[in-house]
Amino acid sequence: MDAAFSAAGGEAPERFWHDMIFYTTGEITRIVLEESGEPGYRHYGEGGVYARGERWTTGLPALEEHWRPFLRSGSNDAGDRRAAFEALARELLQGDGNDSRRSR
Repeated sequence: MDAAFSAAGGEAPERFWHDMIFYTTGEITRIVLEESGEPGYRHYGEGGVYARGERWTTGLPALEEHWRPFLRSGSNDAGDRRAAFEALARELLQGDGNDSRRSR
């Protein structure tokens, strides 16, 4: 992840690692439950966490657009993961000036 942000010309937004782990845990739980015949799971973030905090305003759409498809693909390929990281980095650094170039 650090290499992807560096290549995009900045650093990951503060706490992005935490947000990504939080989002990933909820999304993987949703996938596993769907595959087990239990659709409709709403993870904790959807219960209000995503509505709090300005960082979710840009972070959540980027995760949904670039990270969710990677998670849903089930890929273990390092190239696929790197491509998702690079897309996330480009989107999160684009247009935010120096505000999104804070260190983690």
